[in-house]
Amino acid sequence: MRKFKDINGVEWTLDVNLATARTFRERMKEVETLKNVDFLDCAAVALSLADVFFAADFLYLLCGDEARSRGVDASAFGAALKGRVLFDATAAATAEYLDFFPDATTVEKARALVEKAEKTRSLYCAAICDEAANRFEREVESAAKKFGVRFSNVAESSASASEASPT
Repeated sequence: MRKFKDINGVEWTLDVNLATARTFRERMKEVETLKNVDFLDCAAVALSLADVFFAADFLYLLCGDEARSRGVDASAFGAALKGRVLFDATAAATAEYLDFFPDATTVEKARALVEKAEKTRSLYCAAICDEAANRFEREVESAAKKFGVRFSNVAESSASASEASPT
């Protein structure tokens, strides 16, 4: 059993056991983002958890009874998940889900896939951030030229626009 807190500090319990798994498996068929993934395919589910929409729906189903007892619908639940909280909740859900399976070999293969997927996602996000920073720098330099303002190298300087000097 694992727990996580949402952005409001509300603690949620994740517990995948045979009873919750049976209910969960049936409910997955009713949720658009989850219906094409077989609950018993641990590699597919673990990899799908890298998708934030899949992860949010998966988390809501795992916490469904608890959420309903608190009067929290899927939309409100999802609104309380973002950033590091979503990452931590997804990691807890992945670990709890994989711990459900008795076949250690299959679980270890799924864990290895998850690690590779996380590494790939991190590299992809870093590449996107680098490209955005480079594009921003080019646009700032272009605007500076247009208005006759000279900036030191934007990427290496922490200088703000107020420190710019006219040419």
